[in-house]
This record gives sequence, C-alpha cells and structure tokens, in this order.
Amino acid sequence: MILKSNVQRIFPLFLLAVVIVAYGLFIPWLGFYLDDWYIVWFRHFFGSAAFTDFFAQDRPFLAWIYVILTPLLGDSPIAWQTFAVLTRWVLGMALWDLLQQVWPNHKFEASLGALIFSVFPGFQFHWFSVQYSQVYLIEAGMLISLACSVRAPRQPAHWLRWTLIGLLPGIYALISVEYHFGLELLRPVVIWLALTGQSWRSLRRLGRAAFLWLPYLIPLITFTIWRVFFFESFMYKVTLLEDIAASPLAALWTKILAVLQQLFEGLLVVWGRLFNLAGFSVVGKALIAVTLITLVSFPVILVYLSLAEKRQAWQPAIRSRLRWGLAAMLLGLFTAVLTLIPFLAAGLPVGLAYPWNRFMIVLGLGSSVFAVGALSLLPKVWLRSVAASVLISLSIASQIDTANQFRLAWAEQQKMFWQLSWRIPGLEPNTMLVTDTLHFAKFFSGTSLSAPLNWIYDPNLSSSDTLYQFILTDSPQINSEHSLPENQAYNFEFRSFRFSGNTSRSVLFLFNTVDCVQVLSDSSNNRRTIIGSHHSGFLNGFDLSDLRLIVADPLTPASPPAHLFGIEPNHGWCYYYQKADLARQIGDWEGVLRWYSLAQNQGLSELHKSELYPKIEAMVMTDDWQAAYDLTRELQGSDKLVDRGLCAIWERSAENHPPTGPDALLAQELVGILNCPDLEEILR
Repeated sequence: MILKSNVQRIFPLFLLAVVIVAYGLFIPWLGFYLDDWYIVWFRHFFGSAAFTDFFAQDRPFLAWIYVILTPLLGDSPIAWQTFAVLTRWVLGMALWDLLQQVWPNHKFEASLGALIFSVFPGFQFHWFSVQYSQVYLIEAGMLISLACSVRAPRQPAHWLRWTLIGLLPGIYALISVEYHFGLELLRPVVIWLALTGQSWRSLRRLGRAAFLWLPYLIPLITFTIWRVFFFESFMYKVTLLEDIAASPLAALWTKILAVLQQLFEGLLVVWGRLFNLAGFSVVGKALIAVTLITLVSFPVILVYLSLAEKRQAWQPAIRSRLRWGLAAMLLGLFTAVLTLIPFLAAGLPVGLAYPWNRFMIVLGLGSSVFAVGALSLLPKVWLRSVAASVLISLSIASQIDTANQFRLAWAEQQKMFWQLSWRIPGLEPNTMLVTDTLHFAKFFSGTSLSAPLNWIYDPNLSSSDTLYQFILTDSPQINSEHSLPENQAYNFEFRSFRFSGNTSRSVLFLFNTVDCVQVLSDSSNNRRTIIGSHHSGFLNGFDLSDLRLIVADPLTPASPPAHLFGIEPNHGWCYYYQKADLARQIGDWEGVLRWYSLAQNQGLSELHKSELYPKIEAMVMTDDWQAAYDLTRELQGSDKLVDRGLCAIWERSAENHPPTGPDALLAQELVGILNCPDLEEILR
C-alpha cells in the first residue's frame, strides 16, 4: 500500500502531537523519582565521567550514554521531562521506520503500530525521565539497527553500508541494557522476512539470512558468554541455569507458566483494562481535564486514521487481509516471547503490576504489533479506524492519569522537604532520617530520597562517604522486621557511595501528606498518639529519635535547592507550626506562643488538632494554666488519639513544671475528663 504523500508526510508531526498530549502536559509540575534522584545528585557532585564507577557493578556499558548526555541536561527536572518526551517520540519514529521496512506494502499499519506503541498503556514508567530517556534512545538504536538489517538484503549493492550503520547501535543496545537481548534474536526473523519475494530457495534463503546476521551474531554470543559466566551483576543475576540444574522439570514448567501468564497480560489484559474506568485514579478537576482531552483526542485520531486508510492506493482482498492480520499477530506474539527471555533468565516477573510493568517497554513492541494484526481482522474500514482510535485515545487517557499521579507525588515530596528544612534547619553528620512509610513511596525509596536529603543538608559534598541516610522502615532497608534495633551499626553501600551510621543516631518523623510533618521523640510526642495506625517496628524505635541531632540555629540553614524544588512556597500554617515545634524543642516557650500568634494573625489554623500540642505545653510552661485548660477542653473528646496526646502533654508539662494552688485544681480536673491515670499519679 502507498499512502498519499500529504497524509504520510504529516505522520511524524502527528505522532509528536500524540506523544506530547500523552506525556507532556504536566511537565512544569513534574520532578525526579526513584533512581533519577541519585543519578542527578551523583552527576552534580562527582561529574559525568564518574558514571563509569557508578554503573560498574551491574551495567558497565550503560555508563557511556550517561557520560555523554547528562552534562547537556544538568539537574533540571523540566529539561529531563522534556527530553523524555522527545526521546519517546524518537522511539516511536524508529518503530515506524522498522515496520515500514518489514511491511513495505502496509504503511498504514506501520503508522498504526507506531501510534499504539508510543502510548502503550502497559508501560507506565515514562516519568522516571532520566532513566527511561536513555532506555528510549538505546531501544530506538536497536530498532534502527533492525531496520538496517531489513534494508541490507533488499539493497544488495549497499548491504555492507547498511550492516555497518546498524552494527554500532545494535551492539550497544545489546550490551548496555539486558532488556534488548530478545530483540537481537528477532533480527534473523526480520532478515528472513526481508528476503521474502526474492528468488531464493528455502535453503539458500536460510543461508543468506544467516550470513547477514553473522556480524551481529558474533557479538551476541560473545556478550552472552561474558554476561552468564564471567560477569555477575549485583542487581540482575542470571539464575536460569541454576534453577534448571536444581530441578529441571519444575523449573521449565514454572517458566512456561510464567511466560503464558505474562503473554496473557501483555497481549490481552493490557487492552481490556482500558475499559475499566474504575482503574483510573483522577478526580475533580483532573478528571474533567482527562475526560475532555480523551473526547477531543478520539475524533482527531479517528479523522487521521480514516483518511490514512481510505486514501491508500490499494485495498487488499478480504482473504489477503485476514491472512496478513494473522501473520502480524503471529509476528507480535513471537516478538513478545523473545523479549521475555532476559527477564526469564534473571527470574524477574513481567506484568502490569507496579513495579514490574517497567519491563513492558520491550514487551510493548510485540503487543502493539499483535494489536495491529488483530485490528486488521475487523471487516470494515470504519470499524478498524474506530476501534484503533478508541484504543489510542484510552491509552492516552491512561498515560495522563499516571502522569497526574507523578505530579501529585512530586508536589507531596516538595512539601515534605520544605517542611523538614523549616523544622530541621541543620542536622548533625551521620544521622538517619526515619519514617515508616510515605503516601507517595510508590515512586520513591529510602535510597533514592537519600539523594535530596544529602543535597539539602550537605550541599558541599566532596566525598563518596555521605553524611545522611533516609530510611523507610516499611521497606527492607533495615531488616525484615521493619524495626530499628537500639544502638546497631548501620553501614550502607550502594553503587559508588557509602553511609556509616547507627540506629541510635536517628530522627523519626511522620508525614501523611494531609497534615504537617511531625518530628517525633518521647521528649516531644508520645507513641500513644500514633499507636494503632503505624507498624509496631516503627513504634518500637520511637525512643531512638534523638532531637539533639537537630541543629536549631546553624550558620547556614538548610534549604531545598530552588532549581530542583522551585522557590520557597508561601508560608502557610505548616511553616508556623514547624517553627513553633522547633522553638518548643529548645525550650523557647515565649517563642512557641509567638509563632502561633503570627499564624493566628494571618487567619491560619491547624490541619490536625495534634498540631496545637506545643501551644498547650507553652501555655503551661509560661504559667497560663487557664488558657491551656480551655484549649484542652476545645480539643478534647473528638478523637481518642488526640485525647491520648493531650494526656501525654499534660503529664510531661506537670512533671516539668508542677502546678500549685488553683492551677493544680485545673490539672486535677483534667484527670477525669481525659481519663489520664498517669497524670493523677504525677499530681499527687
């Protein structure tokens, strides 16, 4: 088929528009996530050349692309998110070119395959922009290399030129990221398809295909031997041979079942779940925006696809179209199976569940080709166009929905670090900042959050020995019990940086993203106020939170870098609360009340009643017992946890500043109201 030039010519721009809508709408409000954090942090302090050490233990050849590209984009989240959109488009264009070579008479289907793959809903890791912009480019290189392998047999006079052009990106894709191992095994298949229609007998055709694959086969064999027998990655160990040696039949059966499950999810479920609207997370204004974008996208895509298919110079007969569609589905299925090989070898699951959907970036190639073949089986042109437009529009909506989750996670991370900097202006070296979990932890880890933590509190880092570590006790960072044992050395080494600390040098905090960050310690809070809503291992470490590690008045107060976190937000309630709580920590009771007064003068009020605990304690410590009593009565009775906290505040206050006369009577009255038997003991 030959598309008329006007429709064909605008396809690159049309694909770019689709990619921008799917991935680029929230760019100004996106940031860094997971591995991106410590990659940009590492480059900022140690330079791009040091990536050779950074990746030495798992993917040594991957370092080269980081050495070249990271100096160009620096530390800007917007630059990296924009670059990720552009590289996603480049990857789509590379597939478009490959499919046009494989299907020279089916250019419409090639365009459709590139469109579907570019918004493939199974892969939802796009916004880890630093990592996956590199993966996009490497995978695009592999697809370009495969396209060169198709051109070589079709242009015998130039086969050497096309082989040489395709060799470098193909080899680099193979050795840099294991994801693309299966795609190299697809090369003889596309070469075989390229020889179709030429006057080659089967045996000679097979020999010709082997000859054309030979320049790529030699590096493939060499890399496989090195990777399996000589190099052991600390993250992605090849376990297949060990599994088979231990129990051959059981291992093979397990792998077969895994492949069938992964193919079922990657080829079928991934499309079906688009129609489950309950799977979308957007609400409110974001839901309205996604709905409008979907409603606008559908007719635009439909018009383009309808024009593209109807303006084809040749329409195949029904039997020919059905045969081609089944062949395309078979090619998609075979491609999907091949792309699963490296993950099976490493014992890594591939699926739609997070975080294993990151491997869908390669399985999506086969799934997209499979979908194009399935759509080709539909009997009517208009029906094919409508079905394809529905899939692409809903895929765009799915990607925007995911982008919104990343947007919210970045906003919550910004909020957390700004509040921590207000509450903790300085931090003693070799300190661990510990919490149990975070609402946005899906897109972060304790290791990754250690990068901005060190960036904020040690902006002049000059050594690979880092001063701070962020710990999530609900993750396996500490131990399987998710607890902080007392006075236990904690030595952590990851890639090319290290941290040496002790569990007794920890500051614990909570952040539920709705209320203010709360720094925890038995000297300021009480575990009774949070019991029942947090992991017991975290609660057992409550006593280890040492507020003496917080430097209240450093020479240079910590501040999140503006080029990463934006300008300091307007000072709302949480700013004044953090400053009041810091004043409470150092015993500046007049300062506590002053910060609360400033907040009240601006019409600000607490987000949670527990945020008034320091105010009550300051009132008691400044002998305003009546005001403390009145505020306690206002807060009392609405929440059992709040009542527990009020008991703790009054117990500590009465112990540190015993009441006398009428003040003692007020405190005694609260014993029964709050049901605080320990307070009664203190007042005796």
